Amino acid sequence: MASSNVTLENQLHSTQKNLLFLQQDHASTLKGLHAEIRRLQQQCTDLTYELTVRSSDPSDSSEVRCKELQRRCEELEAQLKKKEEENTELLRDLEQKNAMISVWKTP
Repeated sequence: MASSNVTLENQLHSTQKNLLFLQQDHASTLKGLHAEIRRLQQQCTDLTYELTVRSSDPSDSSEVRCKELQRRCEELEAQLKKKEEENTELLRDLEQKNAMISVWKTP
């Protein structure tokens, strides 16, 4: 019986050591995870701030506005060119009709 008590005490001692090791390892892992969480939270905060600054940066919005205005200007220039061509054609037609009228008026 004494030897079985010693064996049980040895097993208990070994189990306690294993439990202590697992608790320490668990605590170390938790500490590392908490540090990682803090780092990721800080990174998230930094990125949110950067996004806010970029979205409120007037140079970004003015660049977009400038591109819109350039596109609109190109559209208007194309419309103007088309109207000028139509105007030139109408002037030619008018000149031809005036020439016909003057031929008919001539005795």
